[in-house]
Amino acid sequence: MTTFILIHGAWMGSWVWRDIIPLLLAKGHKIITPDLPGLGDDQTLLKDINLDLYISRLSTLINEQKTRVILVGHSMAGMVISALGELMPEKIHSLIYLCAFLPQDGESLLDIVNASVNPHMQFDFSLHYNVCDIRSDLINNALFNCCSHQDIVFARPLMRTQATNIFSSKCFLTQEKFGSIPKTYIKCNKDNAITLEMQNKMITHQFVDYIYSIDTDHCPFFLSTRELAKILLLTS
Repeated sequence: MTTFILIHGAWMGSWVWRDIIPLLLAKGHKIITPDLPGLGDDQTLLKDINLDLYISRLSTLINEQKTRVILVGHSMAGMVISALGELMPEKIHSLIYLCAFLPQDGESLLDIVNASVNPHMQFDFSLHYNVCDIRSDLINNALFNCCSHQDIVFARPLMRTQATNIFSSKCFLTQEKFGSIPKTYIKCNKDNAITLEMQNKMITHQFVDYIYSIDTDHCPFFLSTRELAKILLLTS
């Protein structure tokens, strides 16, 4: 039995894994799907949220497990699993990046984003509260450009405002710790949020052991559920 901890991306929640969970459970694995602070059903105040809080919550969860875990990070959560890999490599079997940010040492999410031009991702910021949302008129094309109407109707009402302190936090990584953990990158070829060009660039700049591709948008857990589950199972 393998313990998977599936970590959702910005604006989303553990609800994104609803169709993946039963497929992994059917193979006898343990599946944990936490809500990050301030997202999903978690009620942490947005003003209190930063990357350190994400890491603190998740490291406690990882330490509670009896065996090493596989961390799956979607989108923004690529930054989170990278930081966890540096903090506690002895607790982690492997890191899986699902169309996710894969930083180099000293990079923040904003450093990666600012190095590319993406017309699909534009934001409504509240500078006073350090939070943002994706512009409502662009959400479908940015995140759900291949998804069914049914999936969009399910997901849109569950999305929440994102604390932006996470985006500017730098991730400091070493070869000795982070570099010692096996890594898999799952590319999404029709992703408008983290474009295929950006995904390929991150992979080029950071060593990855295994690379897979899915012909989907930023939400493969909706559109390509079985294909995604199959790839995750290959890593167990």
